[in-house]
Amino acid sequence: MPLVLPGEEVSLNEPGRQFARHHHLKGYAALIVSGSCDEAGDRGRFRACAGDVLIHRSFEAHQDRIGPCG
Repeated sequence: MPLVLPGEEVSLNEPGRQFARHHHLKGYAALIVSGSCDEAGDRGRFRACAGDVLIHRSFEAHQDRIGPCG
């Protein structure tokens, strides 16, 4: 069973951090301010870099890996 996160958090993630497959209760947009993030989810795999926005629907499952620069 995936981890459930509220989807209203603001976070700064350290380089190399990994998040197991999970979903959020509410839809949200994730703005990559700096560094990069690899995400694998219900709609495929994406590499997001600074300036990219990842849109997530409610309960959309995904896993994340923060890039080497955070």
